[in-house]
Amino acid sequence: MNIEQDRLESRIVNQVQDIGLSEFRRQALKGLKLKTVIKESHCSAVQALAFNLCDAGCRNLFATVGKDQATIYDDQHMSDHIAVVASLSLSDGIEQAQDAFQVCCWVNCSGLSRHPYGDALLAVAGSDPHIHIISVAEAAAVAQLPLPPGASAVELSAAAEQPGLLLVLCRDGTLQLWQVASGLCCCSIQTDAFAVVLHPQGHYAITSSRTGKPSSWDLQPVLHAAAQVAAAAAAAAGSDPSSGDVEEPAAAAAALAAAAAAVVKSPLQLEQCGLEGSAVDCMRFLTGDTLAAKTADGRMAVLQLPSGKRLSSWRIPGCSHSTASYSSRCCFGHTRDGQYICVGNHNAAAYVFDTLTGSQLARVEAIKVQGSVRAAGLSEDCRHLVMVAGSGYVFRFEHTPAAGAAAAEEQL
Repeated sequence: MNIEQDRLESRIVNQVQDIGLSEFRRQALKGLKLKTVIKESHCSAVQALAFNLCDAGCRNLFATVGKDQATIYDDQHMSDHIAVVASLSLSDGIEQAQDAFQVCCWVNCSGLSRHPYGDALLAVAGSDPHIHIISVAEAAAVAQLPLPPGASAVELSAAAEQPGLLLVLCRDGTLQLWQVASGLCCCSIQTDAFAVVLHPQGHYAITSSRTGKPSSWDLQPVLHAAAQVAAAAAAAAGSDPSSGDVEEPAAAAAALAAAAAAVVKSPLQLEQCGLEGSAVDCMRFLTGDTLAAKTADGRMAVLQLPSGKRLSSWRIPGCSHSTASYSSRCCFGHTRDGQYICVGNHNAAAYVFDTLTGSQLARVEAIKVQGSVRAAGLSEDCRHLVMVAGSGYVFRFEHTPAAGAAAAEEQL
């Protein structure tokens, strides 16, 4: 740790102790200023951005995807700087489509890594025929999971509390549930989903159709059957092939196929909250069963499941005339504790809202760039807001705590 980093962290700790974390965050949001602009080398629209909310120890990491490139950044390099940690580019042929990587999400890898200091896994996908799993420790793709033939991925959602569990939505409505560590596709379901989100524990998934009809999918029987497949495979690998128990993995696989075939959707009843009749283009579980959802025309609601009770709702300025499209959606991000949501609009601006009240706490705007903010993210202490807009631009708005108190202490 250098002197500058030590002083900054000391100021942050002292201010949080003096005024509390909640007030510190609110002051940080009021003081956000544009300090860093990055131009990614692919020179195309950045399609997605995601902070790592799966592991508190890696909360400094965020990732972006655009064209055929995925980039992982350290948002707290030397305390307050930004640096590239890893990058993956599919530049090995002209056949790569413009949106080879269109979506990304972080995967819980607790207990899955053999690295002594742990790891962080990022899943990226798009029109490329595979989901690529990128290891931060290896700085490379360590696995590829096949999509259905001819399909392209339009959404990825991981279970924040369930290691290795990843859900992918394809453009044709196909849902695939993957166990990343084993490369096992637990189920493949045909749906009418336009957006999807996986519960933090992986117990169920929520989908919304293009007409805004929400549904719930119970995945617990599939997860139980997948666990039996893993146990059977482990037992077979450690047993004598001539012992006569080689059919056990096949039986477990058959049980998994039966469980997958039995997965059906259930209607999800929600309290009137402004989402009715409009396509929901982004959903996130904030904490537990608290769900946040956004429509293409800029209406947001926070709901408590399974009751469907509305906790708050509001409108995002600058999105009212938008239509449902994967090429123009504005996805939102949130803090790990779900207290704050940040989201952009189609006028190069981004906002931060209090999830409990729906009140607007901050507004920032890009410079010399027009068009949609495709995605936005917020650091855990709310000192950094990152958003993507234009042709490959990443904007970071920052708040630096005042140095007056720390300087006075040093003089003493």
